[in-house]
Amino acid sequence: MKSFIPNATAGVSFFPTMKMAILWSLLMLLLVAGSLFEIKQDMQRLALSQARTALERDLDFRYWASMHGGVYVPMTKITPANPFLAHVDERDISTPSGRQLTLMNPAYMLRQIYQVIRDNGDIQGHLTSLKPLNPGNYADPWEMSALKHFEQGETEVADFLQKDGKSVLRLMQPLITEEGCLKCHAHQGYKLGDVRGGLSVTIHMLPWETMGRQHVLRQGSVIFAIWIIGMFGLWLLGRRIHQETARCWNAETESKQVVLERNKAKQYLDIVGSIIVKLDRDGIVELINNKGCTVLEYSREALLGKNWFDKVSPSDVREQQRKIHTAVCLGQIEGAEYVESAAVTKSGQRRMLAWHHTLVKDDEGQITGSLSAAEDITEQIKMTQALQESIERTRMIAQAAQDAIIMIDEFGRVSFWNAAAERIFGHAESEVLGQDLHTLVAPKRYHESFKRGFAQFAMTGSGAAVDKTLELTALRKDGSEFAMEISLAAVPHGDNWHAVGVVRDISDRKRAEEREQHASFQAGVAEMSISILHNIGNAIMSIMNRSERITSASEALAHTAELFDRVGRSVALKREKGQSDTQILTGLLPAFEEISTKLANMAKADFMENAAAIHQGVFHISEIIKIHQDSAQHTMVTRFDLASLIDDAIMIQSDSLDKYDIEVQLNFTQTLEQVALPRSQLLQLIINLIKNSREAIVTRFQDHDEKGQIIVSVEQKERAWLEIRVQDNGCGIATDKLAETFRFGYTTKEKGTGFGLHSAANFVQSIGGEIVCQSEGLGRGALFIVTLPMEILPNEAGANHPIVKEG
Repeated sequence: MKSFIPNATAGVSFFPTMKMAILWSLLMLLLVAGSLFEIKQDMQRLALSQARTALERDLDFRYWASMHGGVYVPMTKITPANPFLAHVDERDISTPSGRQLTLMNPAYMLRQIYQVIRDNGDIQGHLTSLKPLNPGNYADPWEMSALKHFEQGETEVADFLQKDGKSVLRLMQPLITEEGCLKCHAHQGYKLGDVRGGLSVTIHMLPWETMGRQHVLRQGSVIFAIWIIGMFGLWLLGRRIHQETARCWNAETESKQVVLERNKAKQYLDIVGSIIVKLDRDGIVELINNKGCTVLEYSREALLGKNWFDKVSPSDVREQQRKIHTAVCLGQIEGAEYVESAAVTKSGQRRMLAWHHTLVKDDEGQITGSLSAAEDITEQIKMTQALQESIERTRMIAQAAQDAIIMIDEFGRVSFWNAAAERIFGHAESEVLGQDLHTLVAPKRYHESFKRGFAQFAMTGSGAAVDKTLELTALRKDGSEFAMEISLAAVPHGDNWHAVGVVRDISDRKRAEEREQHASFQAGVAEMSISILHNIGNAIMSIMNRSERITSASEALAHTAELFDRVGRSVALKREKGQSDTQILTGLLPAFEEISTKLANMAKADFMENAAAIHQGVFHISEIIKIHQDSAQHTMVTRFDLASLIDDAIMIQSDSLDKYDIEVQLNFTQTLEQVALPRSQLLQLIINLIKNSREAIVTRFQDHDEKGQIIVSVEQKERAWLEIRVQDNGCGIATDKLAETFRFGYTTKEKGTGFGLHSAANFVQSIGGEIVCQSEGLGRGALFIVTLPMEILPNEAGANHPIVKEG
C-alpha cells in the first residue's frame, strides 16, 4: 500500500526550502557575475602587461640599435639597401674581402622583426610617425589619434577594440628624438626631445579570452560545486523538514525517495569540475565524484569505504594528515578553510591539491566528518617554481659577474649590489642597499655635478652618461680613489626611471698604459738618439778628413817655404863666389822644379773648399743637437711649423736614406698654418713611419737595382684638421695582415719588436686623431694616413705645460 503526504503538509515543507534555495541560487549567481567581471579585468590587465613588456623589449632593442648608430648587415634580397637612408653617409660599405654591407637603422630593423613576429605570433608591432621616411610606416586612424595625444603630453594610449571581427588590444607609446635618431631624421627638422613618432603593439585577445573562459570554467566549477553543496545542504534540511512532516510515509516509499534524491545529488556532483570528497570522522570515504576519481586514477568502488589517508596520502605526510583530520573532527583544533596538501595517484604520481573544507554536523551539532572541494594545482606550482628558479638563476649570473653590477632607483638609492661591487668598492651589500650611491662612491668634488645630472635623468631617463661607456674616478670604502670604466643604461620603472651601471676597475690597465706610454717614449728617444749619434759621427768623420787634408797641405807649404829659404841662401853664396846669374839659375833649376811640384799639389788641396766643408759639418752637428734638445720634454704641447719638423725627421735619417739611394719627395699642397701639438712625439711618429718605409724598400730592392721612393704629403683639411701621408714602393703588407699592423707585438721584421707602430697608434689616438694603413698586397708598397687636429689643449696630451711657441 502506497502512503502519501497531504497537500497542506507538503506545502509547509516545500515553500521555506524553495525560498532558501532561490536565495542561495541568487547569491551564487551574484558570485558568478562578480567572478566573471574580475576574470575579465584580470585578463585585460595581463594582456596589457604583455603588450607593455613587448613594447619595452622593442624600445630597449631600438635604444640599443640607436646607441650604436645602426648595424651593418650583408645585403640580401630580404635586406636590400634602404632607399630611405640614401642621404646617410656610408649607408653601404664593403669589407676588405669585398663583401657588401648595408646600414640598418633602428626603424629598418624593427620593421623586419615585426614582419617575423607577424608571421609567427599573435603580437604585431608597428613603427609609425606623422612624418615617416618610409611610406609603409604611415599611421592608421587609431595611431594618428594616439600620436596627437602624445604631442599633448600623454605617454601611453591603450584601447580594447574590434578589428576584422576579432577582439584586439592596441597599445602605443611615443618615440622621443635622441642623439642617435638625428643621423637619419635630422633633415626632417627633428630636434632632441621632440616626439618623433611612436611604437604600437596589437595583441589578439583570443588566447586571453580562451584563458579567461578556462578560468571562468574552473571558477564556475568551484562555485557550482559550492552551489551543489549548498543545495545538497538545503536538500538535507528540506529532507529533514520533509521527514518531520511525513511521518505517515511507510518505510518502502521513504527508502525509494532517499535513493532517488541521493542519485540526483551524485549526478550533480559528477558534473562539477572540482574534486568533491566526503570523509567521516575516521577518514573513511563516504562520497567522491568523477573528477576526484579521474585525478587520482581510481574507480569509485576502489575508494568508497576505504580510508582516505591509507589510500592516497603520501607516506611522508600520511600520519600528519590523519592526526589533523582526527583532531579537527574531535573539536581539538580549528580546521583551516583553505589548505594545500599532497596526494598520490594510483600510478604513484604526486599531485598538489588546493582544498576548501567544511565540517559536516548531525542534528545535535556534533561533527560527523568533512565535505571538501579541491583543485589540482600541480602544474601551477611547477610554473611558479620554474619562474622562481629563473629569477634566482639571473641573480646568480649577476653575482658571478667579474664586473660590478649596480642598480639605483629614481632617488639615487642603491637597489642592487652584486658580489663584484662588494669586492671593487669594499662595501657589503647590507651596507649600501637603500643608501645614496653618489655619496658612497663618488669623490666629494664631483657630488654637485652628479646631483645636477641625476636630477635631469630622474625626470627624463636621459643624460650625458646614459648609453655610454665612460672612464671616471671612484671612491672605495677606505677612502682611496681608483680609475673605473662604467657603462650606464636607463630602465623605465612605471612613471619613473631607474639606472643600471656596469663598473670595471681599470686601475691596472691605466698603470699598464702609463708604463707602455713611457716605454714607447723611451724607445723612441733611444732610437732617435742612435740616429742622431750616427749622423753626428758621420759629420765628425767628414771634419776629420778635411782637417787631415789641410794638415797635409800645411806641411807641404812649410817644406816649400824651407826650399825657398835654401834657394835664397844658395843664390847669395854663389854671388859671393862670383858666379854669373846664368850659372846661378842653371844650378837652381832642380830646386825650382821641386818647388813647382809642391805648389801644384797645394793648389789641388783647395783650402777654401776644405774650410767650408768643416764649417758645414759643424753647423750640421749643431742642428742635430738642437733637434735633440727640442725633444727633451716628450709631452710638451708646442706651437711649431710642421714642414720644418718633417725636414728635421728626414735630416735625422738622411745618412741611411743616402746610403740606400732612397728618394724622398715632399708634397705640401698649400702653405701650412702652425700647429699646437706634442712636437717630440710627433717627430718620433714621422721618424718611425719614414724608417719603416726605408726598411720596407731595402727589403724589397736588396737584390735589385730599382730605386726606392718615399712620398711625404701634408694637406690641411676643414675644421682645423690635417692629414699626413707617408707612401713607399717597398715590400708592402699582405691584405689579411692589415688589421694586425698596429697590434702590440706584431712585426714582420726578423729583429723587430712590434712596438713602434703600436706606440705610434696610441699617441695618435691619445690626442683624438686616427691612423690607418693601406696596401694592395706584398710587393705593392704601403700607405700610412695620419689624421690629426691642428691644435689640442695641454691636458689632452696628458701634459701639465702651457702651449709654448717654438724658438
